[in-house]
Amino acid sequence: MEFPHLAELSEKISDADFALLAVNTRESQKNLVREMVSEHGADWPVLTDVDGSVSRLFGIRAVPTTLFIDRDGRIIFKVIGFREGQEEDFELMINALLERGGA
Repeated sequence: MEFPHLAELSEKISDADFALLAVNTRESQKNLVREMVSEHGADWPVLTDVDGSVSRLFGIRAVPTTLFIDRDGRIIFKVIGFREGQEEDFELMINALLERGGA
């Protein structure tokens, strides 16, 4: 599960000019989403895509899918699935975007 890893990553980049958002596409019940957020200590917004509109907008067909979106709303990088250690790749991608002023 990538959620605990995102919590670690969020702490590492907390001082950066970067926003982390999560969109939950599985649970339509807000109380389940709140439990997950509380359990993993998420300090970023977690949205619920009840009607699937966000998934359709960004072409998400598998869970988890991680998108890196620049300030202009363009998808810079898309990762389908998650493997242990991938959070390090995410951190490198975020730092590269920040260095070029595009995150």
